[in-house]
Amino acid sequence: MVSDTGTDASSMDVSTDVAMEANPCASAPTLTYYVNTSTGDDTNSGAGPTCAFKTITAALTASAGATHDNATINVAAGTYGAGETFPLIVNHGRSLVGAGASTTSIQGSSSTYTTTGTGSFLDTGTHFLTLLVGDVLGGSNSLGATTISGVTVLPATSITTPTTNYLGMVCLAGNAPNTGAVLPLPTPSLIMSGVTVGPNFDTGVTLAYETTPAAACNAVITGSTMTGSNTGLITGGCGGATNPSTSWSSAQVGDGTSANANTFAASVVDVLGSGCGSIQSINTNHFASGYRGIVLISNAGQYFEILGNTFTGSTVALPMGIGINTNAAAVISKLNGNTFSSISETAVADTAVGATTGYAIAFGGTSILQAHANVISDNDNGILLSAAPANTFDFSADGVTADANQIFCNSKPPSPPVGIANGYDVVLSYTSGLAANANFAGNVWDDSVPTTSVSLTASTNGTDIVTGTSLGATTTGGSATGSSCTGGRVHQ
Repeated sequence: MVSDTGTDASSMDVSTDVAMEANPCASAPTLTYYVNTSTGDDTNSGAGPTCAFKTITAALTASAGATHDNATINVAAGTYGAGETFPLIVNHGRSLVGAGASTTSIQGSSSTYTTTGTGSFLDTGTHFLTLLVGDVLGGSNSLGATTISGVTVLPATSITTPTTNYLGMVCLAGNAPNTGAVLPLPTPSLIMSGVTVGPNFDTGVTLAYETTPAAACNAVITGSTMTGSNTGLITGGCGGATNPSTSWSSAQVGDGTSANANTFAASVVDVLGSGCGSIQSINTNHFASGYRGIVLISNAGQYFEILGNTFTGSTVALPMGIGINTNAAAVISKLNGNTFSSISETAVADTAVGATTGYAIAFGGTSILQAHANVISDNDNGILLSAAPANTFDFSADGVTADANQIFCNSKPPSPPVGIANGYDVVLSYTSGLAANANFAGNVWDDSVPTTSVSLTASTNGTDIVTGTSLGATTTGGSATGSSCTGGRVHQ
């Protein structure tokens, strides 16, 4: 090729220059690649739609050098499995941009895949991966976020039920801060937008860390669907030989807008907030089904906020048995603006969870620093405290009417299919350990003065607060709802 200096000396030079500029296939790409499983060929340059690669693997191979950092790989509609090498490793700031999750699928799983010397959970055990994504950001590099958008991610075609150790998308590296960090988070290292993951994975998306080098994933997930797996999304994934000393993974799941809400459905656990994460913000998502919506198995050093989500249990497949379920060590800094409805006990949920279900929220001694404007209504039971909170339990309106939680109509419907015939708004099922009453002041109940009883099993159906042998609850400043119950549930 003759270089063009910009001064065209003849008509031949002009025509050659124009032809080359009009034809992106005339030279190899640097930052933009195209893949098309229907019309592409891996011997092409990948520089344009008419000379696309056939496989994503070929595009990743062609863009592997440092001169291609932050490249974008545009993936046309189709199913990408045959001819691909799994896991697809998307790093060096590169991004996969599909034509839409409804038309563009990545389907396949690696053979047994392990890492060596990273200190991550992938160093040991057996794993079958579809995507491994993300980078260490900062320092001397100029890498940007890895973006995965507009695709559906599926395991190998032979995997037809949720299967142990099959993982959809794993992110180990990034720029997440250590525990003790506060919002806002740094610019994310992983952006996941408009992606469907599942069904049939063990875990759809895993956000975790590595220790060599010390780094952890920092993800923003919007407009995506995690469905039909044992666990839809793990934030704060553990499993390495040593906990990281400088960074734990972080996640912003949803961005506070309904237009970008994520949907979680039909997984045994939709979101597992595990014990090795720094900041997890779960903001404006729809939990449509799944035996448990959010499970927090965490420690006091982590920051959790759960804001503006909806939890509904009315579906037939994997009906939701518990909206939020926590362990004793968890601390929730903000639990605001969430809605819980139609969450019921079922035999299949009881078996999957290994405990009685039918609770909008089941706290296992969790400390709540702030809980405002939640609506918890028309469930078998509203809130369970199965153990005394280690520190603060503040489920009050803090004197602001607009911040009142609405807790009403939580009761068993006529002839419930499983369990006892009675359900309650609040159940305090612990004997000691909390130095003061659980604070529910200023909330909205079935009655302006909430009804109370003692028996955890034989109190009247729909009782506002069942105290057991606890110190009880503070309910001053309450008011009565004007809303009617649905589904045969009752005020008491």
